[in-house]
Amino acid sequence: MNNVLLSLENVSKSFKTKNKTTNVIDNISFDINKGDFIAIVGTSGCGKTTLLNIISDLDKSYYGNIKYNFNKYDIAYMMQDAALFPWLTIKDNAKLITKIKKINNDDYINTLIKRYDLEEFINVYPSSLSGGMKQRVSLIRTIASKPVLLLLDEPFAQLDYQTRLKISNDVFDLSKENNITVIMITHDISEAISLADKVIVLSKRPSRIKNVYKINIDGINNPILRRHNPKFNEYYKLISEDLDILNEQ
Repeated sequence: MNNVLLSLENVSKSFKTKNKTTNVIDNISFDINKGDFIAIVGTSGCGKTTLLNIISDLDKSYYGNIKYNFNKYDIAYMMQDAALFPWLTIKDNAKLITKIKKINNDDYINTLIKRYDLEEFINVYPSSLSGGMKQRVSLIRTIASKPVLLLLDEPFAQLDYQTRLKISNDVFDLSKENNITVIMITHDISEAISLADKVIVLSKRPSRIKNVYKINIDGINNPILRRHNPKFNEYYKLISEDLDILNEQ
C-alpha cells in the first residue's frame, strides 16, 4: 500500500524584481509519509517559509511538481503569531476553522479546551491571555478540524523556554494521537531533534537539501526525554556542522 502522502519533485522558486532575479529554492525533492513528523532547518533567509507556503498551496508560482495524495482542503497552517481575532471570544476563536469548514466538532474542541486549562477563559477575549495561552488557543483552532497535514512555521519562537517546551510537547502528542502528518520549520536544532522523525537540512540560499537525518533516539517518543539522551547530542553536532554553526562561534 502506498504510504506517501506528499511528494515534491524538483521544486524551485525565484523572486523577480525590476533589476534582478533572486533564486530562493533550487530543485528540492522529497516524500512525506503518512504520520511523519518532519522538521526542516536552515539558516535565516534560506527559503524555509517560502517552501512551506508552496506546500500549503498559498504560493502557486513555482517550478516543479507537487503530488498530493489527499484533499488539499485538509491542510492546516499554524504560524508564529497566534493570530487570534481580538473581537472574538476564546471559544469562538477556537471554533473558527471548523465553522468555516462546516465541521461539527464542538465536543472535541471542548475536550481540548479542558485539556489545556482554558475552561474559565472561554468567554473572554484574547487581550486577557498570556502569550502561551494564546498559542494554545491557536493550537486548538488548528487541530480542531483534525487535518491530514499540519504545517508549522516557527509556532513557538515567541514563547519563553518553559512554555515553548510544554506547547511543542502538546503538538507532538496531538499529532500522534490523531495520526496527523506534520511539517515544521524551525531555527532551533534542539526543537527539531526532540520532535521530529526526520530532519531535513537546507543549505543557504538558493536552498537545496544538504542532508536528511532519520531520528532514532533509542525508540524514545517523548520530546522532553529525548533531550536527555546521549544520541541527542550526536544529532545536534551533525546538524550544527551542516549549518556551519560551530564554525561561526
